Amino acid sequence: MHFPIETPEAERISLQSPFFSGTAEAEREVLLELVDGNTLQIVFTQRVSSDVNGEWSYQPSVRFEPGSYELRATVYDEAQ
Repeated sequence: MHFPIETPEAERISLQSPFFSGTAEAEREVLLELVDGNTLQIVFTQRVSSDVNGEWSYQPSVRFEPGSYELRATVYDEAQ
């Protein structure tokens, strides 16, 4: 079972290597998907883990073109 984490509307990324962070339940796997706001194509995916406090963060090593993107974060229940 997975649960989407609500994120704000598409935002403009001015940094080519942005820093993403958020909260989820403690010690859960979180799937990050970056969606191009113009084409609606997923341009990047990464799995991260939340810590014992439920906090997660990630800075991609790839560089993105400036533009409008939506970050989707989905946390997975341990039953999966």
